[in-house]
Amino acid sequence: MEHLFLGKYDRKVDGSFRVRMPKRFMPTDGSFEYYLYYKKSRGVISIYPRDVIEEIANQWENKDRKSEIAMTLSEGCFVDMDAYGKILIPHNMRDCLGPDRNVVLIGAFHVIDMMSKERYEQELNQDFSDYFSHLRNK
Repeated sequence: MEHLFLGKYDRKVDGSFRVRMPKRFMPTDGSFEYYLYYKKSRGVISIYPRDVIEEIANQWENKDRKSEIAMTLSEGCFVDMDAYGKILIPHNMRDCLGPDRNVVLIGAFHVIDMMSKERYEQELNQDFSDYFSHLRNK
């Protein structure tokens, strides 16, 4: 895995449900295929380069976790980047986009997370003090 995605980018999903990938998130090796995984409960679409998801699947397979692989990978799909640097958001993943289709793309090392701008702002305003309080009490 040679990918290192870092940074936050605001984007607008177009009328055909395509989103332009930031130039820094575009592959340098000529492969323009991504795996999209949508966890509805989080409201986030995780975008993996094909080689990254293949490596993850291989690691799981070596640990004899084939049922987990099948269940996880069945929730996502591969998409190609078009000549304009856009990827199509599949129909079953569009409900996380929000009504105005403003999204945020966040680079998180080997994965890109996409969420609605509204969801992103909720995450920013979340109070993490309770989350970290158990660490101080130990």
